[in-house]
Amino acid sequence: MLFNIRTLYNKLTAYHSVTISIIALVIPVIIIVIKILQHTNDVFTYLVDDSYIHLAVSKNLALNNCWGISKHEFASASSSILYPLILSAIFKITGVHTIVPFIVNLITAIIFIIVLQKWLSRQGIPPAGQQIILLITIFFVPLPILVMAGMEHTLQLLFFFFF
Repeated sequence: MLFNIRTLYNKLTAYHSVTISIIALVIPVIIIVIKILQHTNDVFTYLVDDSYIHLAVSKNLALNNCWGISKHEFASASSSILYPLILSAIFKITGVHTIVPFIVNLITAIIFIIVLQKWLSRQGIPPAGQQIILLITIFFVPLPILVMAGMEHTLQLLFFFFF
């Protein structure tokens, strides 16, 4: 039996399109995490220091009811208002963990892919076309790097798409 790309193209469904796209997002993220852990003696770290400002503000807000990088005084050091509030709410429930922004970003990126695919479907784009657009979006945005940044950008992307 010969492999026929046209047959594969015609059999692609919306479910396949979303599944392939989520896998296309997660695989580079896993590779980046592995590389980070190899270079940091198995300590999870973010690509930019701004992530740690969000973490500090969120931690102090959750534990000390103070918006700032220190528990002693207000400091508007964060580049976002909503993101530290979301992280702070999660910290109140789960405790303070450095991995939380990564998890929030990964979940948000997956939701963005699903929402984008649903929108593309409503526009009448066939599943194969949806697949191409989703993959272009994942790699040209670049969504895996935004997930790894630990900042508010994936949430901002999702909100921009909604509104």
